[in-house]
Amino acid sequence: MIVDERHLRTIHAVIRHGGVRAASEHLNVDPSVVSRTVAQAERLLGIAIFERQGKTLLPTAAAYTLFEYHQQQTLHQADLQTALDDIRGLRSGTVRVVAGEGFVDGLVCGPLRAFQSRYPKVFIELRTMSVDEIASSIINEGVELGVAHNPVPRDGVVSIASAPMPIRLVTAPTHHLVQRGGPVSLTELLTERLALTLPGFGLRRAIEVVEFIERTKAHPVMETNSIASLRSFVVAGLGSTVLPTIAVHAELEAAKVALLPIAHEVFESAEAKLLVRKGRRLSPAASELSQLMSAHIVGLARFA
Repeated sequence: MIVDERHLRTIHAVIRHGGVRAASEHLNVDPSVVSRTVAQAERLLGIAIFERQGKTLLPTAAAYTLFEYHQQQTLHQADLQTALDDIRGLRSGTVRVVAGEGFVDGLVCGPLRAFQSRYPKVFIELRTMSVDEIASSIINEGVELGVAHNPVPRDGVVSIASAPMPIRLVTAPTHHLVQRGGPVSLTELLTERLALTLPGFGLRRAIEVVEFIERTKAHPVMETNSIASLRSFVVAGLGSTVLPTIAVHAELEAAKVALLPIAHEVFESAEAKLLVRKGRRLSPAASELSQLMSAHIVGLARFA
């Protein structure tokens, strides 16, 4: 092929991340490098890959063709790696895991620690992501295992383990609702000074679903992509947030926060799930780790 992996990876990043600057941040290169790489690919192919409207690049049919080719190539490479890992057994290889931030401590101290003690030469790549990014990385990037809270069903992704993980109101122990006790109504929840996750996270999606069903609107005073920031917001006495119990387990034990159930089915029915790509044959290493992670996920029911 005329264009190489560098061209394909760059074009893929521009489309997926919505522009040159975002692609450059993802690839950890200067934006000018991205622009030059795209221009070089267009010269080599003799066809426009993007249409330029001001500073915006709009993908052409050629861009989407290259995008799909790169995705398929990535998946085929992952399948080849699996076949080679079958031959090598569990003596080496890489397992890629993505998870919501609130799950990381438990994964590292539990299944990842147990796995690496048994198979110290297998490399583990662990990244934190939003629930939308988790599903996309499993479908498009060959990531083997993903742990997500409150994911929506998506073609190409299946759950192999789950546990109930309801969403609670997290607030100060001295809050008047804590003193009263009992579930918090939706009206009471929405009148709180709330810090919420950004759109794209499972927690925020639960809020959005409730907003749609009940024809209401939340007005957070802070938005963040960090669970740690939500915890700090409450501990600092700035207001309340919504999180599953596991995300504030340490703060709860230290009596820095209090939890209250929210009287709505959407919040009560949220789950934690271990996700894989539909139809994918996991490598021996990933298969072994998936068993440890499945047991861990099922055990999270104790935090419900």
